[in-house]
Amino acid sequence: MAEVLGALAASRPLALAIEDLNWADEMTVRFVAFLARRLAQLPLVLLATARDDELEDAPTLRLLIDDVEREGLGTRAVLRPLSRAETAELVRVLAKGRRGEQWAEDTVVDVWAASQGNPFVIVESVRTLLDRQTRAASGKPLLPERVRELTANRIARLSEAARHLVAVAAVTGEPVPFGFLVAAASMDERAAADVVEELVRRRVLDIVDAGVDFTHERIRRVAYESLLPARRESLHAAVAQVFEMSNSDRLEEVSDRLAHHYGAARKAERAIRYLVLFAQTARTRYALDDALNALDQATSHVAALPDAERERATIEIVLEKAFVLSLMVRPRDIVALLGEHQDGADALGDPRLSGQFYFRLGLTQVYLGDMDASERAARRALVEAQRSGTRPSWGLPHNCPCFRAPVGRPPRASRPAGGPSRIWKPLRRRSGSAGAITPSARISSGRVSSTERGSI
Repeated sequence: MAEVLGALAASRPLALAIEDLNWADEMTVRFVAFLARRLAQLPLVLLATARDDELEDAPTLRLLIDDVEREGLGTRAVLRPLSRAETAELVRVLAKGRRGEQWAEDTVVDVWAASQGNPFVIVESVRTLLDRQTRAASGKPLLPERVRELTANRIARLSEAARHLVAVAAVTGEPVPFGFLVAAASMDERAAADVVEELVRRRVLDIVDAGVDFTHERIRRVAYESLLPARRESLHAAVAQVFEMSNSDRLEEVSDRLAHHYGAARKAERAIRYLVLFAQTARTRYALDDALNALDQATSHVAALPDAERERATIEIVLEKAFVLSLMVRPRDIVALLGEHQDGADALGDPRLSGQFYFRLGLTQVYLGDMDASERAARRALVEAQRSGTRPSWGLPHNCPCFRAPVGRPPRASRPAGGPSRIWKPLRRRSGSAGAITPSARISSGRVSSTERGSI
């Protein structure tokens, strides 16, 4: 072969290209090394390509690259990803003749999110979109099937310990400190450090300011989606426990993440607990829509509780929701909500919860001007508060304005001439944006990352 190439190159300049040398066997790599030395004086250009992230499994190729550079036989060039502008230009070229300029312009957003400038991923993404005649699914970056398969194969070739750490990192869903990853993976720190070093060399993980993260979101996604449900739930539970232990003094700051992981682990009781905690935190900051969203998600977990706990959890969530609705000045919605669950509150037989339930109902009826219904609910609340024997509850029913006026008439107060005749009047509607926390992606969409939370 060397003689043939030499003869060809002697008559005219010759270029020989070898792609994906990282996949070559050892004999092929040794032959390339031989050619590089034997044909150095001939008008022949030998161009070979290889992926940096695959060199970990190609020690002979690594030695060849080092020898070529050291002996001056060639030059190593590292190709950078395409810029967004270059990606847009490539999309236009690939779509030319099949789609218009507007299609290409609209598609660049999806292609860039999927590829981050990787030419192979760009080409596969455009092909996928051209074939499907649709854009990426809402909320998820485009992931072409060939790219998914190559990424999955890349993960499958890792060691067992590396695959385990990748699975834990994928479930975590965000950059985390090394110590957090070690605890969630239940690994020895020294062994975990070796695995992380291997994964960084393979361009699977990267070291960032917040700790350890994937080099690209598509690797995380493929790793996560390849997990069987039982293992995925187990890892979510492990991650949730580490979050809980490492943030025990500020659980409200990570309540969205705890709710997400315990929900994914099918730990309904803890998922509900942290969704309610998130709602309470959001409520105090007047992020009222976020609070309602979290409480709706908490309700969705109630069915997974044991039978004996479902009704109590439901009523507790209803009371939290009614409080939020009162801040939003939605009295009719409160009455409808409480009316829907009144039988459940009565059947529960817990005077503490019943007292709060009927107090909220009575107070809301005042704002609707139904003083008879308000008094009935307030008197029931008083009975339940006395039954509960909890002193803080006793004063609640007495705060209801219906006890300060004859039945069926709104209460009066001293006022200047021509002034308003009622001491009860609806609260002014407060904007949900004043002092609002940024909504958590996990709470507002059921899955992915919070923008207001403390460090781990």
